[in-house]
Amino acid sequence: MKKYIVKKEAGKSAAIEEFREYSLEELQEYVGGYIEAFNPNIVNRDIFGFCNEEGKVNGLVPNFCLKDSKGLTGDIITGNAIFFGGADKDGNSVGMTLAEAFEVGLAVNILSLIPTDSGDIVINDVRYVVHG
Repeated sequence: MKKYIVKKEAGKSAAIEEFREYSLEELQEYVGGYIEAFNPNIVNRDIFGFCNEEGKVNGLVPNFCLKDSKGLTGDIITGNAIFFGGADKDGNSVGMTLAEAFEVGLAVNILSLIPTDSGDIVINDVRYVVHG
């Protein structure tokens, strides 16, 4: 059975791709620096993502919001992110079913942050003015 991952570039819709193993260097290239693992809390699945560890410090473009354990909007992921379906007993990333990947992609798209030319951010068609 095929397995999948989800890639989310800042300012773009999530993309589903067939799972393959990624080297540390490939992950770092995709996120643009050192990787940081995170639990997105966006679906009731054992998934995780990787993003740029210093994305905010380096001023990368806001990508999407995370949810906290209560389902409220939490932290913001900046720059590109990639999602996997958890890890095997050896700690290697594993893929998701196609249904799981669609669920993750949809959830991430709903929580996307879309920067405008003025620097403001739009979340679900609501504009937020960014100061400073």
